[in-house]
Amino acid sequence: MLQRILLAVLAISLSGCAWLTPNAPGIEIIKPIPVGGYEELSTRIHYPKSIREMGIEGTVTVKVFVSAEGEVLETRVSQSLQHELDQIAENAVKRTRFVPATQAGLPVRVWITIPFVFALESWEEKASPFKTFEMKVYPDQSYQSFRVNMTGEMKTEMRYPLRFELLIPFNAEKAWIARGDTNYYPQRVTDNNGEWLIFQVQNETFDLNFNYEPLPGMTAKAFQYKFLLNHALPDWKLSIIYEPGGLKFKMPPDHEDDLEGLRRYSYDLKFQEAFEARFLEVALLE
Repeated sequence: MLQRILLAVLAISLSGCAWLTPNAPGIEIIKPIPVGGYEELSTRIHYPKSIREMGIEGTVTVKVFVSAEGEVLETRVSQSLQHELDQIAENAVKRTRFVPATQAGLPVRVWITIPFVFALESWEEKASPFKTFEMKVYPDQSYQSFRVNMTGEMKTEMRYPLRFELLIPFNAEKAWIARGDTNYYPQRVTDNNGEWLIFQVQNETFDLNFNYEPLPGMTAKAFQYKFLLNHALPDWKLSIIYEPGGLKFKMPPDHEDDLEGLRRYSYDLKFQEAFEARFLEVALLE
C-alpha cells in the first residue's frame, strides 16, 4: 500500500538527512519527527488518477526547515518529479506540525530532508470511512454569502480520533464542527492550494458547518466551489437549497423537492477518491 511504502522510505532516509543548525556544533541533535509519526504524514499524500494514468512514478525530495517550536518555516523541493506531485509532497509537509529537534536537551531549529515515493505497483484505492455523506449549500438572498453543511455517518469499524483535512476557499469564515451542545473550531492552515480546515472526528457523527463569500473574480450572480477532502467518499449527495425556480445550473440536478419552505436541487454523486477535486457551479436566474 502507498502509505506503507512511504513510511518505510521516510524512516530509512532520515538516517542520512543533512542537518544545519547554528547551535553547539559537535553535540548530537535528536531529530524532529511529525506529530503522529511519519505514517501520519504519509496519509497527507495522494496520487492523482490523471497522473497514474500517464504512468508517472518516482521520488520527490523536500527539504524542510523546522523551528524550535515544531513549525514548518520553509520548504524547498530539492528533487523534482512532476509539478503536481512536487506540490502534493511540499504541501503535505506544510500542513504538518513536528515534535521539534533537541540538542543538549534544548529545542533547536534544523533543516531535514524527506523523500516521498510515488509507486504505481504499490498504489491501492482507499476505502471510504463513511457510511453516508451529504453536502448542503444554502445561498442567501443577496447571493453574496453561502452556508455549507456537511454531514455523514462513519463506519462502525473506524478507529478514533480520525483526522480530516478539507480544502476551502480563502474567504471562508465561521467554520465549526458541531458535537452535541459544543462547537470545536478546527486549525486553519494555508498551502499552495488554498486554506485547509484540519480537525479530528471523535465518534461516528460528522457535522461540519461554515460560511463563505464568492471567490474573487466570480460574477455577482454566480459561484464556483472547489471541494477537496483527505478521505474517500462513498456514493453521496450534494444539495443546493434556495427559493423555487431561482437558480440555473451548469449541469441539471438529478432531483428537485421542497425543503423547509424552499426548493432543494440535488445531485447523486459517485464514489470519490481522497483529495479528488469536485467543482460546483451555480448561478442565479436573470
